[in-house]
Amino acid sequence: MLKISNSVTIQDWEIQLLPIRAQGNGGQNVNKVSSAIHLRFDVRHSTLPEFYKERLLALSDSRISKDGVIIIKAQQFRTQEQNKEDALNRLQALIQSASRQEKKRIKTKPTRASQRRRLDSKTSKRQKTATPESAVLTNVRASHWEPCWVPYFSQLFRTNSMTIRHKLYSLGVIAILGIVTLLATSSYFANQSQELNHAIKLVGDLEIRLLNLRRNEKDFLLRSNIKYLDKFNGNVDKFVGTEQELSGILNRYDLPSSLQFKQDLLAYKKGFQNLVSAYERYGLNADSGLLASFEQALLEAEQSANHQQLMALTKFAQGVKAGQMNEGLLQGLYVPSLIENARQLATQKQTIGVAYNKGLLGDTRALSHAVEEQFKTFSSALSQAAEARDAQTPW
Repeated sequence: MLKISNSVTIQDWEIQLLPIRAQGNGGQNVNKVSSAIHLRFDVRHSTLPEFYKERLLALSDSRISKDGVIIIKAQQFRTQEQNKEDALNRLQALIQSASRQEKKRIKTKPTRASQRRRLDSKTSKRQKTATPESAVLTNVRASHWEPCWVPYFSQLFRTNSMTIRHKLYSLGVIAILGIVTLLATSSYFANQSQELNHAIKLVGDLEIRLLNLRRNEKDFLLRSNIKYLDKFNGNVDKFVGTEQELSGILNRYDLPSSLQFKQDLLAYKKGFQNLVSAYERYGLNADSGLLASFEQALLEAEQSANHQQLMALTKFAQGVKAGQMNEGLLQGLYVPSLIENARQLATQKQTIGVAYNKGLLGDTRALSHAVEEQFKTFSSALSQAAEARDAQTPW
C-alpha cells in the first residue's frame, strides 16, 4: 500500500511493477539481471479521488500517456529492491505534486528606493559601456575656419588715406563683428558637443541591445519557450531605431558608417527566426510537433513489447532524439508508424544540428559572432577616425 496523504492511499494491486534489464553501467550484472523496474499506474481506473485524477490528467508531464497511464522507468540502482522503492517514491511524489495548491501572486508596487537603485544601476552600466566611445567622440573637433571679413579689414588698415575717425569707426565695427563671430562659434561648438554626447549614449545603448539579443538566444535554447523569440524581435526593432538615429550624427561629422553592422544584425535575426521555426516543427515539448507523434507511437509500441524489446525501444528512442536511425534495434517488432515518425524526427534533428556547430545551430552561432566582430571593427574605426581629425585640428 502506497500512502499519498493521511486520507488517500493506493492499493498494491493498482500498481503494476515489471522487472526489466537495466541499461548503462552495472558491472558484471549489466544486461544479465532484471534489476530495473518498469512501473505502470492507470489513473483513470484507480481508486484515487476525482480531484487527484483531474489534476494528474491536466499535468503536462511526459510520464503520463494520453490514455491516463503513468509510466516510470527506474534503473538508477543496481538492485531490484532499490529500483522498486525508487519507482514508488517517484510515483508518490508525482501524485503529491498534483495536489498542491499554488499560492496566488499578489502584485506589489515597487518602492521609490528600488526604482532609484534600478535607474542608478542602468546609468552605471551605460557609463562603463560607453567609456571607449566617449574618448572617441569627445575628441572630435570642428575644422578651423577664418571669417571672410578679416582679410578685407586687414587690407583696409594698410592704406594711409583713412582718417583717424574712420579708423575708429572701423575698429568699432570689427569689435562688433568679432563678438557676433564669437557667439556664433560658441553656439556651434555647444550644439556639436550636445550631439556628440547624445551619440555616446546611443553607442552604449547599441552594445546593451546586442548583449540582450545574445541572452534571448541562450534563454530560448535552454527553456524552449517561444516568448523569447518575441523578446528577440523587440530588441532588434529597438536596436535598428537607435542605429538609425546614430547614423545621422555619424554622417554629419564624416565618421565611419554603421550600415554594415546593421546588415549583419538583420542577417542574425533571420537566422535565429529560422532556428526557432525548426524547433517548433521538431517540438518544443513532448506534446507538440513531430516529437508528440513519435512519443505516442513509441508508447503504443511499448505496450505490446516484451522485456528485451522494451530495452531496445528505449535505446532506439535515445538515438532518434540524437538524430540517428538504427532500425536494427526493432527486430521482431512490427511498428511501421513508429519507424515513419522516427525518420521525420531524426531528419529534423539533423536540420537543427546534432552539435552546437552543426546545422541551423551552427549557422546562428556564426551569425552572432559576425555581429560581435563587426561591432568591434566599427568601434575601432570610430577611434581611428577621431584621432585623425583631432590631429588635423589647429586648436
